[in-house]
Amino acid sequence: MTPRTKEQNEEIRLRRIREILRAAAEVYLDKGIVLEIRDVAAAAGLGYGTVYHYYNNKNDLVSDMLYQGLERAEALWAGELSPAGGAGSGNEKTASAGEDRNSYSKERDSLHVRERLREACAVLLRAWERDRALFLACYLGTDQYRMLQPETAALLSPVYRSNVLLPVASRVKTILVQEASHSSNARQGAEAERQAEWLLAALAACALPSVRRGTLKGEMEGLIRFAAGRGFV
Repeated sequence: MTPRTKEQNEEIRLRRIREILRAAAEVYLDKGIVLEIRDVAAAAGLGYGTVYHYYNNKNDLVSDMLYQGLERAEALWAGELSPAGGAGSGNEKTASAGEDRNSYSKERDSLHVRERLREACAVLLRAWERDRALFLACYLGTDQYRMLQPETAALLSPVYRSNVLLPVASRVKTILVQEASHSSNARQGAEAERQAEWLLAALAACALPSVRRGTLKGEMEGLIRFAAGRGFV
């Protein structure tokens, strides 16, 4: 038998890790932090020792699963939507257009930026539907990973903030800028981040049963309407 090449061995290693992490996400959704390596091995169809070959303990396994999920979250927002083009369009109208026209322009702009926030929610939900590790990274991130060991939480929390929370907060801030232009930029930024935290926590908590059932795809619009009903979107 011809020995495997270095490239083939690396391909096998990466495939095994993907299988293990995918299984870990499934098991975590079912059992939470009480999952054991043996559970993940069984779900992946691998030997107990095979999983231990890659991960020394379940904390390392869960940490890697969540970290890789957050890394994939970083790519969600690239080219998601064009910049809000309506923010300044009202100023381009002449004064002779009248107050009614200006009012219509402001309403249209407000709808435009709110639609961008709705789309951000849809982007997250679509990602959660196809990537359970990414969902768990977001779901646990809304509680600052308190269920995990402190050193793991300290590693993951800033990545969650930069890759998930701040992109959503930037869309919330666009709305706040339009609706409360008298507020300071710093105040709007703090308020936007706080509202983004509420939005993400609400979406993730409501999506959890659907993710577990595998029915999120068919229930996305209802979840977005829920967010709208809460006044976020």
